[in-house]
Amino acid sequence: MVRKTKEEAEKTRADIIRAAREVFHEHGVVRCSLEKIAKAAGVSQGVLYRHFPSKASLALAVFADNVAEIEQLAGTTDGPDAFVLVWARLVEQCLESVAFIEALSHSKLPDWAGAERLVACLDGPLAAARTVGLVPDLTTDDLLVVLRMVYGVVATAPDRETAAIGVARALALVDPRLAVGAR
Repeated sequence: MVRKTKEEAEKTRADIIRAAREVFHEHGVVRCSLEKIAKAAGVSQGVLYRHFPSKASLALAVFADNVAEIEQLAGTTDGPDAFVLVWARLVEQCLESVAFIEALSHSKLPDWAGAERLVACLDGPLAAARTVGLVPDLTTDDLLVVLRMVYGVVATAPDRETAAIGVARALALVDPRLAVGAR
């Protein structure tokens, strides 16, 4: 048996995460198979399982980057406009990957605290934006419901362009201030 170096193992892990991100983007978390991800990564299913024992553990690794990006943006942006920037990037991420919305919307991923981490990123900026009238009187829980609405639009759209138009329209129907940055 040939042992891989730590660098080779890290590269394999990164390749699996990259392939999973692409496959999740195309098929969502629920409808994709680990076999398809292994094939896209150019590894056997055994290698994939050595790095990620379940689809949930792989999804957590894939979406950790999404949540970290939002946390970084929220942590480096001040004032009422912070909500607009964070919300716009969150909507963009949801347009980029229906699977990300699935992860936020479904609590079936054990040890997945992504939704709670995003709520923490939105709480302060949302309160500041509400005080100056930049956004409607919504809670972060309301925004998670809005993201599930975005999921419905993205998941049923025939292509990304149609999804982007539909998401902008759906957000405008809830409140035009939420559509800032969409489309």
